[in-house]
Amino acid sequence: MQRSTVLFLLVGCIVAAVVAIIVFSGPGDVVAPPGAGEAEANAADPNRANGSSGTGASDSVNQHNPVSPDGPHVRITVTSKEQFVAPPQSLPLAVSTDGRLLQAEVLAGVGAGFDAEANRRGVALIAIDFDGGRLLRQVTVDPSVESVARVGARVVLRGRVQDTAQKPVPGATVWLGEFTADGSEREYAVDEEGAFEANVPAGEGVPFVVHAPGFASTWRTMTVSPTSQPLSEVLQSATSLSIQLAARADGLQSVRVFVVPLAPVSTGVSQWPFFRQCLSGGYAVNDKGQAVIDDLPQHGTLGVIVRHPFAAAGRAVAAKLKEQPVRITVPVAFAVGRQLGGVADTDGNPIVSASVWVRPLSQRLQGAPSLRLLPPHLDVLGMCFAATGQGGQFAIGLLDEERAVISVRAKGYAGRDVAPEAFMNTEVVLPAWLPGEASLRIQPPIVGKVWRVSINLGDGISENCAADKPFVIALPHAGRFDVEMVVEVDDKPRGNRDAKDLMVTGPIDLVTPTPN
Repeated sequence: MQRSTVLFLLVGCIVAAVVAIIVFSGPGDVVAPPGAGEAEANAADPNRANGSSGTGASDSVNQHNPVSPDGPHVRITVTSKEQFVAPPQSLPLAVSTDGRLLQAEVLAGVGAGFDAEANRRGVALIAIDFDGGRLLRQVTVDPSVESVARVGARVVLRGRVQDTAQKPVPGATVWLGEFTADGSEREYAVDEEGAFEANVPAGEGVPFVVHAPGFASTWRTMTVSPTSQPLSEVLQSATSLSIQLAARADGLQSVRVFVVPLAPVSTGVSQWPFFRQCLSGGYAVNDKGQAVIDDLPQHGTLGVIVRHPFAAAGRAVAAKLKEQPVRITVPVAFAVGRQLGGVADTDGNPIVSASVWVRPLSQRLQGAPSLRLLPPHLDVLGMCFAATGQGGQFAIGLLDEERAVISVRAKGYAGRDVAPEAFMNTEVVLPAWLPGEASLRIQPPIVGKVWRVSINLGDGISENCAADKPFVIALPHAGRFDVEMVVEVDDKPRGNRDAKDLMVTGPIDLVTPTPN
């Protein structure tokens, strides 16, 4: 008798749970594709032809809204053709004194660049929108704790700049990482005594950069507060580095030169502001393929990296610094071919300053975060790089690789990895990245009628939907899809509609065909 009672109670609980599920799972809610199966594998591989795990619907049907025999049944087949890459996200990494979230962008270090790996620890350089301009701050990133830069009220900061003989440095300027509304650096000049006075928003991780003709530039981070003491900076004499490219004068207007530290790192090299190359995009070369950097320390070893749109990036060429000017030649090995193209949005408008790489399929675009806050992707070798101009056009070298891929990235847009031959001398279209999960919102085929939908995602889903209520299904990833829709009445096809090359980066509505 006791065992029968327990069994009776157990059955009652199961029935109550089933009723609760039916009552509270209303139509129109987002349905996640059930089961892992092939769906997850296809989501990870954009080159698979079909992102679904089957074409049949599951046996699990919502009976809360029964469909009459003559009710419409929409059969949907989704085929994944390409997986998109999410762009860098603007995160609220900073707050003001009144608690307002400030928009910020990661420029260097952890989280910088495209395809950046998530959940990394380390330092990052961020740019914060503030007071009509921008502020730079260095922050420590730790996914397990709050990593927020706090921007306070302005503080008057005073200090002095001298040389090693304790004499004022004429022409010295001080910059504390602030940009005005027009994008220029808010610098403070020293007076004849070498003294300066700066009006700076308070906070931690403020870059303190000092520059003067004939002296090595230097920087460090500091905390600015109402109790900050006067600063004192001693500048060392500088040397210059002249770089000559061993390359033909072709595409030189797009060439950029970068300097990176090489071990062992001297004191002067460690204090040089490498991060400013993130702001300038590196050093341009003249029509003879030459670049000169004249504010370097006199001791230490640097590496020189050249980005030429028609040459694959190679390892850094070492340059040993000394008191006398240093000259080096950097060879440039050109790719076997080149490709012209363009980058546009879905409305046909050109996308300016989009980044384009040609890379071996086995080489990841993602680089390692730099402790010296170098521009992202400098450590990624074997790739050609170009940026689009005002018309969205680019010219780039082609690798002698059987399986090469063109990676196109732009802030605010979906990133795409495509085969070079697929976009030979034509445009690569990047859809804007929409807020919300990539999903399809299927509209009812008939007004006022309960209807049924079957879709091949996951292990197959079949759902009865209330009259005039859409069916929403989450896609396995953002990307390019073909969607086939067939409407049946009494198990007979009564209409169809196909959506080819549908680019989905967020929620998207699909109008189903009306039965004929």
